[in-house]
Amino acid sequence: MASSNIIGDTHFQDRLSAGKMAVPANAVDNAAITAPSTPANAVAASKLMHRHVVSYRQIATADTITDGTFLLHLCRTIGAIVKVKVSSAIAPDADTDFFTVDIRKVRLGVSATILAGNAPVAALITYDNTRALAGDGGDVNGNYGIVNGELDGAELVTAENDVIEAIIVQTNAGNTNAAGLVITLTIDEEPSV
Repeated sequence: MASSNIIGDTHFQDRLSAGKMAVPANAVDNAAITAPSTPANAVAASKLMHRHVVSYRQIATADTITDGTFLLHLCRTIGAIVKVKVSSAIAPDADTDFFTVDIRKVRLGVSATILAGNAPVAALITYDNTRALAGDGGDVNGNYGIVNGELDGAELVTAENDVIEAIIVQTNAGNTNAAGLVITLTIDEEPSV
């Protein structure tokens, strides 16, 4: 089909409609979107992706990380896991005292890790005094150092009723253990109906 080109700015006094329209990149900016204070004209939540940043925390009251399996998120609809980060208020003082975190997606009773090859243990986030040093967001003692989970692209897509869980295991060789664990999971979900 032949196309017509209009050169220069064009203003239509009334509404412009089209059977199909290809809107070029950057054509609709923030100022063009109605503010939520006028909900009758705002974009409905049912038409937007929803970003959830879920946190799981353990209080730093003891020289320990609590082992176990902990629920992070129950998926409401289809989506994708975007990022996983792990930190600790108090870092372990030796690489023989550490904890590992596995983030797993459970679908219809079948559990699979969403992590890929995070050394030294494959498919686990390992937090020891060498992985949580200053420069990763922490102080010189490794406290509050941040370890990013390496994600496995094959397991990042989620469906309604998938469960995302963290499995935490601490290894203690008798030195100072980590304490004050925090895990953040970022997940984008399509709107539920």
